[in-house]
Amino acid sequence: MNPEYQQIVDLFGLTVPVEEEQKEPQDSSPKGPEDIVRIAEQSLLAGDYERAAEYFERVLEQFPSKSVEARMGLATAMECLERSPQAVRQYAKVLKEQEKTAEAHLGLGEIYARHGKTDAAIRELEEAIKLEPDNGFYYLKLAEEFRKIGQRNKALKAAQTAVYFAPSESFYHYWMGDMLLELKQYEEALAAFRAAIELSPGDDFLYAQSSLAFWGAGRRVEAMKAVRLANDLNPEKYHYKVILAEFLRRESMIEEAELELKSVKKLDEYDKDLIRRMFVQAGISS
Repeated sequence: MNPEYQQIVDLFGLTVPVEEEQKEPQDSSPKGPEDIVRIAEQSLLAGDYERAAEYFERVLEQFPSKSVEARMGLATAMECLERSPQAVRQYAKVLKEQEKTAEAHLGLGEIYARHGKTDAAIRELEEAIKLEPDNGFYYLKLAEEFRKIGQRNKALKAAQTAVYFAPSESFYHYWMGDMLLELKQYEEALAAFRAAIELSPGDDFLYAQSSLAFWGAGRRVEAMKAVRLANDLNPEKYHYKVILAEFLRRESMIEEAELELKSVKKLDEYDKDLIRRMFVQAGISS
């Protein structure tokens, strides 16, 4: 069952937003050759990447004035089809035709990142940022690359900048909070998770991460409340019960801990590894 929102408000001091009803997208059928671009984009969004690539290639043939737009779309389709060399060629052609195209640098950066070329990825992302210095997404991607190579302070700074430019993105706040957890800056992590929860109050993982920050900050009661909220939102994730049981055990509440563990089914290796990593984040040694 879902927790009462008042529990969330009491623990995190939030004003929980009311979700607006999502409107269904209206269907629109092609009316002529000029709609090829739209068909290509719709195919891309629908996951029909082969069809998207075909139509973007038609755009290149029939509408030279839209070559940059078409090459960007074709490169994206090629990425989705795991044809990285073709995607790189299209991005390179975009930059040759229109040098100041931040999205092309981003596309190249993401391809290099996936192939482990972190230095090249960072260079491309920094070029994208030079062209669009207020784009929070670019800073987040840069933060991810800095984190990969152990430059945690640079990663945190980039994440903070991402949040500054995109304060309504719950994931950006979460990412910054997770980085702060890694740095053992627990109170700061709590502030980041609180912001993420206010934007996305139904995300069970955010409460679980908050519980780790509460525990690391020495706020044991709040830690147990937070992981209980995570479990209420998603009782099928048994590792929440294991984390709660460990919290209870360390507070000498042995019977309560054993009761939580009784309902835990067999954990796979992924779950066990996740639990170990979460304990490390909370400052709990095995």
